[in-house]
Amino acid sequence: MGAVCKFDQCYFYENHAEKSKEFLVIEIVNTVGKSKEKNKRNGHQGLGLENVKEALKKYEGTCTIEQEDGEFRVILLIPDAREEEKA
Repeated sequence: MGAVCKFDQCYFYENHAEKSKEFLVIEIVNTVGKSKEKNKRNGHQGLGLENVKEALKKYEGTCTIEQEDGEFRVILLIPDAREEEKA
């Protein structure tokens, strides 16, 4: 977990990855910023989540996005191909 304080406001981020059954689970959490508007210069917002979702399709993975209580959470679920080969 990391934190940054600026102008009397603190922002945090957290990354976590673990293997759960036949899946790799990656969870990324950070503070919701004040502005939810897209960047006017290039029309993009955030981490390029559309690119992440597109890449997950190749591996039949999923991307869940949640936002509540000042937190933005992304959970990636990726099947472990090695487990599928064993079956």
